Amino acid sequence: MFISCPNSYCTDFAVSKGTWQFMSAHLIKNIYAIHSVEDDLKSSLYVILWTALMFKESYMTSVDQTQFIMQVFDA
Repeated sequence: MFISCPNSYCTDFAVSKGTWQFMSAHLIKNIYAIHSVEDDLKSSLYVILWTALMFKESYMTSVDQTQFIMQVFDA
């Protein structure tokens, strides 16, 4: 699921580098930033967190889980 970027930091240039929800804040805020290993590590952490939240059984209801994911990844 791809959601359009909610703020002015996400230009076409930033979005073309990847899914902005998983990108490091450094790359989103600075469109001229040089992509580094640190950015990839942060992105990997976000992907792992999202995957765990989506597929691991939880005490949270689906509505609560969806709201939590939106707060973390779409804020």
